[in-house]
Amino acid sequence: MDEQALRQMNREILTDIKEWRRANPRATYVQIEEEVHKRLMQLEARLIEGAVEESPSRAWGRGSGADAALCHQS
Repeated sequence: MDEQALRQMNREILTDIKEWRRANPRATYVQIEEEVHKRLMQLEARLIEGAVEESPSRAWGRGSGADAALCHQS
């Protein structure tokens, strides 16, 4: 995903959050936090998707001969 598309998505997220807030003026802190988090997860998914698509190692496990990277769990 190019930088211009990310900027546009950021603007859309901010606009959506402002509109949601106007429509929900009595929302609690937790409700606002959940709404913001939900929208930011969309941006996070796009960023990860873009990073994966641009990665030279994205062919792992597809006959490249290289093992896929493992995610460490804490």
